[in-house]
Amino acid sequence: MDLMAILMSTKFYEGKDELIVDELLSTFVGGMKTVQSTTTNIICYMDKFPEIKKKLFDEILPPVEKVRDNILDGLKFETVTDFDYLQRCFYEVLRIEPVVPLPTG
Repeated sequence: MDLMAILMSTKFYEGKDELIVDELLSTFVGGMKTVQSTTTNIICYMDKFPEIKKKLFDEILPPVEKVRDNILDGLKFETVTDFDYLQRCFYEVLRIEPVVPLPTG
């Protein structure tokens, strides 16, 4: 079940279409900003730690090079989900530099 179906089946949102749209847009924008911020931070960390950059490029470049003439049609979702090191770097950067920091203490 997706988020829209969950919201539409919840009594709180019954008859409140504008509130459902607001929730969906907030979730979309929040997720988009999280990806943008974390991707920017990964690039900064790659500059600071060239050994991490090399490992990332070693994982990403071979599949991308195979389809470089037509990357939009050639690079498949399944290929990208196999980028294990990239995923681990993404989650680690998100841990180190959270988009919404939690208060400490």
